[in-house]
Amino acid sequence: MPNPSCSQDSIFTTRLPADDYLWTAGFFNERFPDVVSPLGWSVVRRLIEPTALREPLSFLGYDLPEDFPLSKTYHGHVYTNVAAFQRLYRVFPGFVLPEDAGRYFPGGDVSLRYQVPLPSPLRFSASAVRTLLTEPGWYPLNFVTWDKFAASFDGRVVEISRSMENDSRPAPLLHLVERLMDLSLDLLRLHRWSLTYAGVLYGLLQRLLSTWIDADRFAEIGADLISGLPNKSTETDLALWRLARQAADLGDRKVQLLRDERFDAFFSALDEAPAGRRFQQTLDDFLTQYGHRSPSLDIRYPAYADDPARVLAVLVRLLDAEGDPAARGRAQRERRREAVRQVEHALRRSPLRKLTFRLLLWLTQRYTVLREDQRFYWQKSMHAKRWVFLRIGRLLSDADFLHAQDDIFFLTLSEVTGVVRGWLDVPGMRRLIANRRAQFEDLQSSPYPAFLEGQVPLGDIGGTGDGRRRRLTGLAASPGRARGPALIVSGPAALEDAWQRVSADHILVVSSTDPAWTPLFLRVSALVMERGGQLSHGAVVAREYGLPAVVGVAGALDRIADGQLIEVDGQAGIVALLT
Repeated sequence: MPNPSCSQDSIFTTRLPADDYLWTAGFFNERFPDVVSPLGWSVVRRLIEPTALREPLSFLGYDLPEDFPLSKTYHGHVYTNVAAFQRLYRVFPGFVLPEDAGRYFPGGDVSLRYQVPLPSPLRFSASAVRTLLTEPGWYPLNFVTWDKFAASFDGRVVEISRSMENDSRPAPLLHLVERLMDLSLDLLRLHRWSLTYAGVLYGLLQRLLSTWIDADRFAEIGADLISGLPNKSTETDLALWRLARQAADLGDRKVQLLRDERFDAFFSALDEAPAGRRFQQTLDDFLTQYGHRSPSLDIRYPAYADDPARVLAVLVRLLDAEGDPAARGRAQRERRREAVRQVEHALRRSPLRKLTFRLLLWLTQRYTVLREDQRFYWQKSMHAKRWVFLRIGRLLSDADFLHAQDDIFFLTLSEVTGVVRGWLDVPGMRRLIANRRAQFEDLQSSPYPAFLEGQVPLGDIGGTGDGRRRRLTGLAASPGRARGPALIVSGPAALEDAWQRVSADHILVVSSTDPAWTPLFLRVSALVMERGGQLSHGAVVAREYGLPAVVGVAGALDRIADGQLIEVDGQAGIVALLT
């Protein structure tokens, strides 16, 4: 909910009473690359601010005042107070500092964390003991607790969703939102530990490899060691691929209807033959299992299940796609096995190092997969929230409280509560919604600076290029080379156009990617991302498909033009501009 200590002249820009803080787009810019809706941000803020920021700081012994600002919006984009990351990383020794920690600091200068003092030894010790005694899932075998939680998670989401179907009053539906919020908080409180372990373990693995084996190849070998690990994102993509192959066998007339995107006629024709009915059943099964996938955490965006035609639109683009993602996965698994053999051969004279490597690799692989998969489950509860909010929006519009069902996305969570409870002036809310819609549209082309000082952008600090800007550098995320025209996708709203234009030689250039974007990876030759690290969603899936990838390339969307010929070196972390 909004911080009571701040006044807001616009929901899209937070005005603090005194704002001389340094703010970073890192962290939130991967989750909300586009302008965020008022409802989407108010829901996620209430989930992420405590679980990812305030509570972890208290675990370390930092007792921040309740009104200390940890996040804010600027022109519809979300920022985090750099002071939070200074404190979170202050206690990390350099050798276990996550490899992508620099993205939270101007110029990638992680030494800025030393500008804040360590918590007192007494406070740190007391907080650590309290955390160990009361915090679920803090231990390195956190995935055991996660497995138990995940076993009941789906059932709880389904049970809450069924309750929604049985009630048509706004107030009880709002109670279901609170139950889903509590469920999401439980998930995120486990997820934060797996995120931490994934980053720390991978960073430690990379540092040990750089010491123990050929320094020229340790980055490539390190990437191969965490490749070929199937996850929920690649599982979803493989299911889409199989659907496309099944659709291609339906017969010329149905395939042509699909290519022409005459989806109503296509659905009507499915009952004409057993193959069509089997396809319909496979599609229904897909929507049951993966229909909650959405291109953004912002619940304003519909998921596959909200409109099955969205699935068909993806299938159209996959009908002629070359290659086989299952074969790619097998190839990556062989690369992983070969990388393990190489490392163990290099360590053959040191049984202790070999044992350390095996244990560290096992944990790193486990948490790399878990880091990717937990978003799959979180999205289930987020999609259920979307359904409940739309149900509330429809009831309020039927009662003439709102003009349209989707007006609800332009209210905050606390405002929705106020309307439902009768606390707020309805005509005033209608005017407010109309103004916010207009602001939202106006902000769509607004820039998203990497850092702010108060309300002043510091510019896009963090990546580098040569004096002629012909070469950009970032983090090497997935080895290999590829050359082709750039396909610029600025955010979720641009995905549909990207599907219309993509070809096999395209290099996907994005600010960041959501797991639901990854079917597009089946049609491109490489990936360039402005944001994220080697364990980001885009990097993980790029490795699974053997796509060369460079991430953390600051300003890539400004420096690379759509259609420009570029070359990606995923081992060196270099993007060359060829035209």
